Amino acid sequence: MPDLQIEQIPFPAPVRSAEKKGNQFTLGAYCSFVSNNNLHFLLTIGHYLAKRDDSICLKFWGKGPLVDHLSKLASDLGISKQVQIIPTDQFSEPEFCDVALYFPQKNDHFGALLMAASVGAVPICGNIPGIEKYVSDSVNGFIFQQEETRSIAELILTLKNHPALCRELATRFQRDTFKNFSSGHISEMFLSVFKGNVYQTQNYSRQSL
Repeated sequence: MPDLQIEQIPFPAPVRSAEKKGNQFTLGAYCSFVSNNNLHFLLTIGHYLAKRDDSICLKFWGKGPLVDHLSKLASDLGISKQVQIIPTDQFSEPEFCDVALYFPQKNDHFGALLMAASVGAVPICGNIPGIEKYVSDSVNGFIFQQEETRSIAELILTLKNHPALCRELATRFQRDTFKNFSSGHISEMFLSVFKGNVYQTQNYSRQSL
């Protein structure tokens, strides 16, 4: 299997500045709007949640050619009020979300997880090679072996209904990420990205829980 990679991504280096505003529960995805980022699957999660709790907001941060397609699909699903598509670039400030989704179909955009750590979000991820170096299942986030819309959505609802648990997991993930990656190391990774290079991480086997 290929190693995790960071491709060119439209995000600034992570900072610890984003804060939760109000009581709204936000589900976020930092991604480019391209075909290999599994945007349809993320919207199916949003659709399931909207039927159970329409107060949950789903935000997509990024840029790419599928912006209009994504907006139309959200409208067709009847969840345009719950979905926000927010264009970003390298000068954009990271915004807060309670839970960050990461389910790319290819091993790219790993910088999205670093952004999740920077804003204090709980990561919910697919079982991507190397993910265990950053996310420990049920310890500082969650890893799903398959794209299980119902299971993932029900987990999100549980986190929403247990804010203390949600904050605890997010704090662990942020602490572990910044412990394992110094600001200098993260800056080096992002500078490499913005110069058009691809930064590869090692491939790690899954850690036992």
